[in-house]
Amino acid sequence: MNSRTKKSILAAVFAVIALLVLVAVALPFWFGQKVEKTYGAMLDRLSGNSGVRLISNKYKRGWLSATAETVIQSPNLSLNLIARHRIDHGPIPLGRILQGEWRYTPVTALIASEAFLSVPGKENTVEWSPLTAESTFRLNGDGVVHIKMSPIKKSGTTGQTFDWQGMSGDITFDREWKKIRVDLLAPALTLSAIATGGNLTLSKLTLHSDMHEGLAGYFFGDLTLALDQLEIGNADGGVGLQGLEIVTSAHPSGESVTLIFRYKFDEVRLAQERLGPGELVIEVRQLDAASLVKFKNEVDAIYRGNPPSSQVEMMVAGKTLALIGALAKNAPELEITRLSFKTREGEISGKAKFVLDGRRRNLGQSPAQILTALSGNLEV
Repeated sequence: MNSRTKKSILAAVFAVIALLVLVAVALPFWFGQKVEKTYGAMLDRLSGNSGVRLISNKYKRGWLSATAETVIQSPNLSLNLIARHRIDHGPIPLGRILQGEWRYTPVTALIASEAFLSVPGKENTVEWSPLTAESTFRLNGDGVVHIKMSPIKKSGTTGQTFDWQGMSGDITFDREWKKIRVDLLAPALTLSAIATGGNLTLSKLTLHSDMHEGLAGYFFGDLTLALDQLEIGNADGGVGLQGLEIVTSAHPSGESVTLIFRYKFDEVRLAQERLGPGELVIEVRQLDAASLVKFKNEVDAIYRGNPPSSQVEMMVAGKTLALIGALAKNAPELEITRLSFKTREGEISGKAKFVLDGRRRNLGQSPAQILTALSGNLEV
């Protein structure tokens, strides 16, 4: 191999190395721009679909990482959610590696977040454990958020105690936030007042939701809320509930939506009386998806506008009346398909079916007309 060939090979090697260095320098910056756009789109979707108001958003982007702070307000509650984020850019989160945390799977970004609730004007009156989250945005745009809230135990001056065993869970989503799955677990909560004997205990509260956007932008899927045990008062004279499960399902049916509500419990205790098990299943059919989505968007817009509370009630009532009129044009049905409640004397059972027929009249003008268009039967 002559000297000219060696020089050519060395030049090629240096060119490849220079290209790799250039790519390594440029990629985190490019991913940082991409993450900032995704972050902004995510906030827009959140504020557009949930009715909350985005009070402020601060985003500071660097080469390897970025920081952000978002303040979100719920118009229905006098609470602000303050979230702070550290965002490490992909494809390899060099910022984490430099801190000694090795990750080898390429990602778009890793986001470490801390969020807490505050009452405007009273931010420093109560100390609560923040909600922490570790978010992973994959290269294809999908992602997962692992959230965690540490246990809290507090005591009052008169003997009352608050014991919260924390919360954890995962939220997974696709790149367009049109498929969202949520799994949350809160092991236990105990509120006790020694002086009065009034206690409240919750055991194993779980939430599972698997939703996807479908017809007219409506979200279909299932949501399940389950509670192992609820105790209010004491064991001798209180109220107890075991094995509570609430399931809501939404399914498309042609151009309409069918909703199914299922309520089930294993046992209810009232003092020394024990009742149950019990179950109630309600189906609502022939609901126009476009009307439901329109109603939600209009109500969210009302709350985001933050009008006086007296005006909010009137405006929402007007939108609700208009929604009933729009839904009535499809003659929706409400049917109790199962009612079962066991007592010492026997089982209480029943069924019912009601139809709101507004196909030949406009029911959105008067509540009285709604009553005249409603027909059905009830048997217990």
